[in-house]
Formats: sequence, structure tokens, C-alpha cells
Amino acid sequence: MVLEHTLIHNSIPLAVESVVTYCHKSVDLNAVFTASQAMAEPVRIGINAGYIVLDDKYQEAIDNKRVILQENKSTEANLMKLVKGRIDCYANDKISIEYGLKDHLQDQNKISFDDFTLQDFISSQTAHIGYSQVNDAKFPFKQDFIDKMDLAIMQVLRQQKN
Repeated sequence: MVLEHTLIHNSIPLAVESVVTYCHKSVDLNAVFTASQAMAEPVRIGINAGYIVLDDKYQEAIDNKRVILQENKSTEANLMKLVKGRIDCYANDKISIEYGLKDHLQDQNKISFDDFTLQDFISSQTAHIGYSQVNDAKFPFKQDFIDKMDLAIMQVLRQQKN
């Protein structure tokens, strides 16, 4: 079986994941990327262990000692470190960060969501259902299923907007 020919159709997008970096307001992430040399105080950026979410400008800043990357076990661990000031920034999915910050900040009276800013948009990608073309003859109803699934997805997405 040749893998590059196994998908004949993707569903309409289910969701969009935007990978961003939120930082304490006192941090100027743009200055980190435009600096020409190592900084006296490198910026500490948290990511989830095993995630590959950073692009070339982050790698260059890490290589040039302007950023210290800290891998932590989970979103919750990174958010706790961000809220407590143990990291300066956190890079992950935008919705995960925003939801987590608001959730953590409910119990914190000393800090608010306004103490953090979205400072960088790293990437975006959509999620889809992929349909295989293997054994197409066995599934004459497949196109009808795909059409009905796309309709159902559109209905759910429409309801979420309301």
C-alpha cells in the first residue's frame, strides 16, 4: 500500500489550532528576536515536553543565549510557572493558554489576565477527518457518508458561534 495515495478527501476543517506565545507584560519578546547579541537576562520560555512548536527565530534566540527554553510536563505546570514568575513566556495552543490562565487566575487575587500579553503568533493548522480510498469498491456509500459528515460538522460549528 502506498501511503501518499490513501486519502482521497478531507472533511471541512473541524478546528484551527493557533500556536502563540503569551508573556508577562514586562517582557518584550520582539526585542529578544531582534537583538544582535546575548542578553544580560535571557527570557525564559516554557513549552510542554516533547512539543515541537517553536520556529527558526526561537531556535536562533536559544542558540544565541537570548532565550532559555524550559520544557515542563504539562500545560498546567507551565501555566503555574508563568503565573508565579518562574518563566517569562509560554508557547502553546492559544485556546489552551487562555482557558488555563483564566482558570488558574480565578484563585489568584494578586494577578489578572491583563498582566499577560499575546506577543507572538508562531503557526496555525487545521484539523480534519481524513477518508481512506482503500477498498473503495466495498464502500459505495462512502461519498454519501462524507457529505453527511461535512453537513453535521458545519451544523456543530454554526451552533458554537451562536
